[in-house]
Amino acid sequence: MISMSNPRTAPEVHDGSTSTIFHNLQFGYNSELSKVKTSEFLEHSKHVVEIIEKMGKMFAPLKYDMNGNINKITAMYKKDEVAHQYLEDMVLTEQAAGGLTTIDALQWLRRGLHFLAKFFDCILEDVDQGGNQQTLVPFLKIAYETVLQRYHGWMGGQLFNIMCRFAPNRKELYKILASTHTYNEEHVVAGMRVFKTNLLICINHLVKFYRDYNLENEAVV
Repeated sequence: MISMSNPRTAPEVHDGSTSTIFHNLQFGYNSELSKVKTSEFLEHSKHVVEIIEKMGKMFAPLKYDMNGNINKITAMYKKDEVAHQYLEDMVLTEQAAGGLTTIDALQWLRRGLHFLAKFFDCILEDVDQGGNQQTLVPFLKIAYETVLQRYHGWMGGQLFNIMCRFAPNRKELYKILASTHTYNEEHVVAGMRVFKTNLLICINHLVKFYRDYNLENEAVV
């Protein structure tokens, strides 16, 4: 897991990311409690869906899937916002009752978020190595193979191939991720870096949580 300098939350870095659509999303993770605050996680996940929507129609299946899972988790959260203040408590309550809806929804939402984080991570690795590869398809493929491919059957693979055919290039993606028509490329990269780091902190925690409580479902869909 990624280390954290702040004992309570993910690290906050002011690096020009205000000129992008990322803001400083931290996804509700509290390292002192080792829990994720449900309301913040849902709010920030909705913002991620907005980012994905801006990336083009080819990401529509991912957007649709993530929105559906956000709605399922939100419905459970609203049943008892006090008892379900943290994702872990809500999930364990459902597990004890023999339910699966929220457990499954959070698992797939986490995987969708992880896919995006890995995609951005590949771009950032290329930047750090001095690269400026314009086609982003290889990075999408790495992210898919790392995070989602093992859970997808034939249909999922075909949808991904279609998505790759219409993926934006690097210049187009940077324009999408900037909050204004005129932008500083360094600010976009810096915002992407903070976003990816904060997101992976939360994702890594949830992966460990699911493994510790035997919640992960490896079935292919």
